[in-house]
Amino acid sequence: MATLTFEIPDDMHAKLLDAARERDIPLRDFLLTAIGEEIDREKNRQEAEHRYAEYVRTGLAYSLEEVKEEFEKRIAGLCAQEKQAG
Repeated sequence: MATLTFEIPDDMHAKLLDAARERDIPLRDFLLTAIGEEIDREKNRQEAEHRYAEYVRTGLAYSLEEVKEEFEKRIAGLCAQEKQAG
């Protein structure tokens, strides 16, 4: 496992500690969860941009059923992540 060291302002460190304590998890776990969530958000943003570019290029849109299936997959993935974290 890689090690990462960085400096953060004292006030941000205090807020991070408070947030981790509220969830009753170690700061390390809180940070890993937050980083993972941000990576997922970035992946979803890139996917959305790609889909929009395809829509602009082709004029084709997704059916309601396709949208529902995609949301169900994402919700299932988020539930699985919560179970692993919790």
